[in-house]
Amino acid sequence: MKHFYSNQINSIHQDELGLRNVRKEKGTPFVSFLTILLLIVFTTFEVNATNFIKDSKYQSQQTECNFELIVKGQNQQDMNDQSPVYYLIELQNNSSESITFSISVQNFSDFPENPGGSSTDSNILLNNSLEDADHNSIPNQVTVESEATLQFMVKLTASPDMEPGKWNGTKVNVSSNSCIGISKSALLHTFTSVPEGWGYVVPFKNSEKSKYSKQYFALASSLYIKADL
Repeated sequence: MKHFYSNQINSIHQDELGLRNVRKEKGTPFVSFLTILLLIVFTTFEVNATNFIKDSKYQSQQTECNFELIVKGQNQQDMNDQSPVYYLIELQNNSSESITFSISVQNFSDFPENPGGSSTDSNILLNNSLEDADHNSIPNQVTVESEATLQFMVKLTASPDMEPGKWNGTKVNVSSNSCIGISKSALLHTFTSVPEGWGYVVPFKNSEKSKYSKQYFALASSLYIKADL
């Protein structure tokens, strides 16, 4: 009889243990879901915190980058007799630290119209270079100290076969690797003046008073023809 009750008790204990195991197994998916959810929350928080730090550094960097690009005098000139044209430019560093700038100069005609109202479709190209105030060549990378101003000149020259009576657009752009997303630019307009005698045949003589004593220009059949006399 005792043996019978002992077996019954052991059977009850085994059933209880089995029930506990079943409950644990049923609870496992919930625990896994909760673990995954917590991992997602912490990962998202970490990513947002990292981005906040990056944005804070970026904004701080942006605040330090304060500079101006100014054309001294007129940004429009005439090119006479194919002589070089010079534009004086100022680069002002108003930041609290020195900055190394990159200066680029390129032919540019992506604007509605020329100062005279003509279309930019027939604009010509001019050669360009950078010079200091003493007409010495300077590199396209320059360092300007804090609260300092650098003056430089953009020199524009024409090729020997330049077409007179045409416009040129030149864009000066300044940027820095220390100032992400910030750049300054200035637009220069140059008109190649029409030489003396343009539009009709010049008498066949070599006049010393003529600006073009060696070369005369004639216009024929809507084509530009240069006649050496």
